[in-house]
Amino acid sequence: MTIKSAITWKRIGTLALSLTLAWGLGPVYAQSGVSAAAASSTCGSGDHGLSATLKKGSGVEDQHLQFTDIDFLNNTTGRAAGEGFLIGTSNAGCTWQSIYTGQWQFMQIDFPNNVNGFALAQMMNSAKTYLIRTTDGGSHWNRLDTPWHAVQAN
Repeated sequence: MTIKSAITWKRIGTLALSLTLAWGLGPVYAQSGVSAAAASSTCGSGDHGLSATLKKGSGVEDQHLQFTDIDFLNNTTGRAAGEGFLIGTSNAGCTWQSIYTGQWQFMQIDFPNNVNGFALAQMMNSAKTYLIRTTDGGSHWNRLDTPWHAVQAN
C-alpha cells in the first residue's frame, strides 16, 4: 500500500468515526456464523456517553467532537484523536474509552504498539507544532525537542 492510499484510508476511517459519534450510531459488523441481529446487540449503538464525558466542562458541550486522526494496531485495538482528546477501543470500535483529555490538539497519531505512541500536536491557542511521545498508552505526553522544532522556532 502506498503512503498516499494509507493516508486516504486513515481519513476515511476518521470521517466514519466522526459521523458515528456525531449521529450516535454505533458501528455494526457481521461476525462469521452470527446473525446480523446478534452482531448488532453485541456491539450496541450510541457512544455510551463518551462524547458527553469528553466535552464536560470544556465549553464545547453543544458542539460535535472533531476528530483529526485514527490509528488501529490490529483488527480490534485502536486509537482516535482530535482537539484535546484521545480515545481508544479494544473491541473493534463497539465501545470507546477516554484515554486523554487536555491541552494537546492532535494532528496525527501513530501507535507502533499498545503502549508507545507518537503524535504531531499543537497546544491550545498556539500555532507551533510539536512532536510528542507517550510511553503509557496515551494517558500522558511529553514534548520531544527536535532539530525541526528548533528551525521552526527561528
